[in-house]
Amino acid sequence: MTQKKTSWRRISGEAVLIISSVFVAIALESAWQDRQDFLAAQGALGQMLEELRQDRADLDEVLAEQRGLDSTYRNVISWLADPESLPEQEFGEAIILLSYSNRTMYPRRSAWTTMVASGQLQILNDTELVTKLGDLHEYLYFRLTANGNAYDQDLFMTMRESVPRVWDYNEYRLLNHDASEIARLRGELKFMHYTWNEWYIELLSEDYGTVLDDLITDVDAYLVSHQ
Repeated sequence: MTQKKTSWRRISGEAVLIISSVFVAIALESAWQDRQDFLAAQGALGQMLEELRQDRADLDEVLAEQRGLDSTYRNVISWLADPESLPEQEFGEAIILLSYSNRTMYPRRSAWTTMVASGQLQILNDTELVTKLGDLHEYLYFRLTANGNAYDQDLFMTMRESVPRVWDYNEYRLLNHDASEIARLRGELKFMHYTWNEWYIELLSEDYGTVLDDLITDVDAYLVSHQ
């Protein structure tokens, strides 16, 4: 009888040891997988940081180009106020410049899209940072894209339809001196200057630029602190 009890105790002890070993193995595997998931999320966030930095470099170029257009807009608007003394060569060159030098921002979203699709945002375990990233990618980026598209469309319509009614692109000369047509073109160029060029610079520098700089700092700090 004693031998039987001893046997059952040994079997029970071995069973407990086996079960404990299984649970430990599962816990270790889960911890390993959690670590791998976190490293993958960090890698994706690192890619996002590079995209944000590339967007920052693009922003500097776009702002420089848009700011450079200010004097060009002012000149063509001023020249159209007095068509009889309009300097045709300078006016023609200015119109060509306005036609193609109008770069807008189209930020990168590949890393954000990957992190959302892979469920990696919650792995970061930083609600404040994820919220800021969401505001940038799901709100501000769409606002930038919509305004950039509208900017491009308005500029295209002005240069493709309004300018040729007044100006000969090939001969660099006024086609006519119709006051109403010239006033219409002058008004459209004023619209492009004030509503797009100047306002767009403000949108990029004050709204987008500020958010972008803050996020570059925040993401970099997060990655450094979780190395």
